[in-house]
Amino acid sequence: MLSEHIIWVGLDVGKRDTVCAIDWLDDNQELNRNKGLTSLAVKHITNTREGVKDFFTWLKANQKHIEERLHPQRKVVYRLVMESTGCYSYRLIKQLKAAKPDSYIALINPAKVPAFKKFNDIESKTDKLDAQCLARLGTTQKPDAMYEMPADYAGLKRLTRMNASLTKISTILKNQLTNLDDPGERQIFQNLLKSVEEQLDGLVVKIREYLRSHAALQERVTKLDSIPGIGMIIAATLIAEYGPEDRFQNIRQVVSFAGMNPKNKCSGTSVKSTRLSKQGAPVIRQMLYMATLTAQARIPILDALSKRLTNLTPMQKRCAVMRKLLMICWSVLCGTENYKEYQPSSKKLVPYEAPATTKRRIKRERKKRSFSPENDAD
Repeated sequence: MLSEHIIWVGLDVGKRDTVCAIDWLDDNQELNRNKGLTSLAVKHITNTREGVKDFFTWLKANQKHIEERLHPQRKVVYRLVMESTGCYSYRLIKQLKAAKPDSYIALINPAKVPAFKKFNDIESKTDKLDAQCLARLGTTQKPDAMYEMPADYAGLKRLTRMNASLTKISTILKNQLTNLDDPGERQIFQNLLKSVEEQLDGLVVKIREYLRSHAALQERVTKLDSIPGIGMIIAATLIAEYGPEDRFQNIRQVVSFAGMNPKNKCSGTSVKSTRLSKQGAPVIRQMLYMATLTAQARIPILDALSKRLTNLTPMQKRCAVMRKLLMICWSVLCGTENYKEYQPSSKKLVPYEAPATTKRRIKRERKKRSFSPENDAD
C-alpha cells in the first residue's frame, strides 16, 4: 500500500491572476532549504476555468518529477494554502472545488504571511515571493483545511450580510441628512434613503421566506428569538455567521470567533489595559451590541453583571454584557428548549461530606505533620 507524501502549494490570489509555488520535503523529511525560497517552482495562472485547468496540469507534471526523487512506495498528495482575500479567494476556491472536489485548501489569516517573512528576514514584497512564502509556511506549519459552510447556512449568510451592508448605508444617509440645509440636497438624500429602506424591507421578506423553506434553520432562529432583545434579523445573522453547533468544540472558541476574547499586553514595567482582540466577525459584535441595548434591561443576569462591574467604563460594561449574552445565545442553541429565565433553586443545599477514604487520608497527613522532625525540634 502506498503511503502519502504531502506537498504544499502556495497561491497568492490577485484580482485577475494568481501566482502558485510548490514546496516539498524529501524522504529524509528535510526541507528544500539549500536552494532558498526564490528557487521554488512558480506558475502564473488566470482566475478562470482555463487557468485552473492549467494549474492542475502543472501540478501533475511536477508530480512526476517529485516522485522520481522519492521512495517507490510514496504517493504525492497536494495541499493548497492561500490567504483570505474576500471575494477573490472565495471565487478561486469555488473554481478549484468545481474542477477537483476533493482538493485540500487551507485558508489562513493574511497577517500570518508578513509575520512569517519578518521572522525569516525577508524584506522584499512581490507576488512570486508571497506565493513561495505561503508554500513554505504550509510545509512548516501544516494549517488545517478551511471549514466549508453547508449550503443552507451559506445562502442565509449572503442574505444577512447584504442586510448588514444596507443597514450601514441607511445609517450613513440618515447622519448626512442632519447636516444638510439646502432643500435640493436634502431631497436627493431623502430619495436615496427611501430607496435603501425599500430594499431593506424587501430583503427582510426574503430572509423570512428563506427560513420558512429551511425547517432546521427556522427552528434555530425560533430558539434565539425567545431570548429578550434578540429579534429575527439578529438571530438569523448569528446563526448564519456561526453555522452548525458542531463547528466549535467549546464556548471559548465561540467567543474568540466573534473577537470578544480579551487581549493582554504586559511585559516588565509596561502594563497596558486589557482590550478586546476584535479578531473575528465584526457583524457579530455589531448585532450583539444592538441586542444588549434591550436585553440588559430585560434579563436580570445581564443587569446584575453590569451593576457588579463598578470599576469599568460604560463601554467596558457593555462589552462584558455582550460576551455574556453571546454565551447565553450559544447555550440556548445547543440545548433542546427555548430560553427560560434563570430561577434560583428552592432545594436546600446539603453540606458536602467527604468520603471515608478521603477522611482517612486527611487523618494520616495530619498525623504525619504532627510528628515531623521540624515539630520535634521545636
